[in-house]
This record gives sequence, structure tokens and C-alpha cells, in this order.
Amino acid sequence: MVAVLDTNILVRVFLEDVLDEKQTDAARALLKKTSEVYIPQLVQAELMWVLKYTYKLTKPKLLAIFKKLGSHSSFTLQNHSAFSEALALYEAGPADFSDYLVLVEASKMDAEVHTFDKKFAKSGAVLVS
Repeated sequence: MVAVLDTNILVRVFLEDVLDEKQTDAARALLKKTSEVYIPQLVQAELMWVLKYTYKLTKPKLLAIFKKLGSHSSFTLQNHSAFSEALALYEAGPADFSDYLVLVEASKMDAEVHTFDKKFAKSGAVLVS
């Protein structure tokens, strides 16, 4: 059976929760007994946000986690190609991972992206509104 993990469980798969070791153990046990884990694009974006802003992980640590997420055989990512492209843009650019997910999806539609986000605007691929 395929399992869809929400962000809270996925965080505990990748990080030790010293405040609630039972949740960390339960999340990892679930991963071990599940043959396939599907990660929706929304959870991908939420995971980055939570790890960056709640857990204050550095960009190199975030990239390491997301590269593992993208290459691990147990994970099936919604729109893996968009994930990979957005991650490459995030690695090289100033904006957030979720901004690059938006950019990748917009480019598939041949659409322009408009933003007030100054970091995202620095990527040069969007229009400042």
C-alpha cells in the first residue's frame, strides 16, 4: 500500500525530535514498513519551509535533505521533474524553493510570474509587480 506522509511525519523522518522521541520513532517505523511513500508537491514546499524557518537549517543542510528525498527509492514525488528543476534553481539562486516550484510550473504553461518578493525578483526570471 502507498502511504502519503504529511509534513509533520516527514520532518521526523529526517530530524531527531528530542522533545518527542516517540514521534520520531513512529515516523521512521512507518517508513520502514511502507513499500512506497508518495510526497505531494505541497508537502515538498511545506517541508522546506518548516525546516528552514522553524528548525533554522542552513541551505547546505536543506539541500542535503532534499537531495536525499529526491533520490531515495522509497519516495515517489509528485512531479519529480519539477522538484528536481526547482531544487537546482534553489541551490544556485537567492529565492525560496517554493518560489522556484512556482517558476517551474509557470514555465510549463509559458506564463509570466509576477511577484513583490525581492529575493525572487533577483532570480531574473520573474516580473516585479
